[in-house]
Amino acid sequence: MQYTHLQIETMLHGAYKKLKSYYYYDKTLLFMKKKIADLEWDDARFHQIFGELADAIISEDIEYFDELIKNIDFYLSKSPILHQHFRGYRWCNRSS
Repeated sequence: MQYTHLQIETMLHGAYKKLKSYYYYDKTLLFMKKKIADLEWDDARFHQIFGELADAIISEDIEYFDELIKNIDFYLSKSPILHQHFRGYRWCNRSS
């Protein structure tokens, strides 16, 4: 099934709203709240990003997605996890 540009943008907005609501209730990831606020500050840019993403999905632009993946960064946070299993991986803190 081929989706239209409008359908894809609608799905992207729905996914974004779910992600935004997740971070709204999480009090430990304040840097993500700042990123969300920065994204929504410029309404034209906000809608442009969803349009570009929808275009890339329709055209299956692999280079676009490779570039997005290269720009992913992550943050480590201190956590009191001790020998807990998460999807087959064992997480330990430094004292264990």
